[in-house]
Amino acid sequence: MEITPLPYNEGGESHSGLGGWNMYVNAASEDKLDAIWEFIQFFTMNDEQQRFRVTSGGFLPPLKSLYEDQEILDSQPVVSIAGDALERALTRPISPFYSDVSLAMQRQFAESLKGTVTPEEAAQNLQQEITSRIELGERLLVEDRSG
Repeated sequence: MEITPLPYNEGGESHSGLGGWNMYVNAASEDKLDAIWEFIQFFTMNDEQQRFRVTSGGFLPPLKSLYEDQEILDSQPVVSIAGDALERALTRPISPFYSDVSLAMQRQFAESLKGTVTPEEAAQNLQQEITSRIELGERLLVEDRSG
């Protein structure tokens, strides 16, 4: 098994998506904001903490310098391509239908990986499901606005 960038269409370029591993602050924690920000800085900007998270937990570091650290490259081979992938990463599309489309993609990819459908069938099913979800969502938005 090897590690490789995400596939892309012929003549295209591989891109990964930005996002994930978010940290949220509960609105009821207003009186603890200073401590919360101190923890977030420690957790995300501390070289030693990032090294530990990469080597022990497999998390990609937010610190760019660690993508060239030999100890990390030796312990987590995915880091060798992750730095390059992050350079070409794109933000996820902004759409009111993003979560529905994302769930549809997960279902079809899983069915294809299980062998329940061929990759071609999964792509066709996904196209139909995405189109119908977007059309339904647009109808609901129009009804809501005229309602």
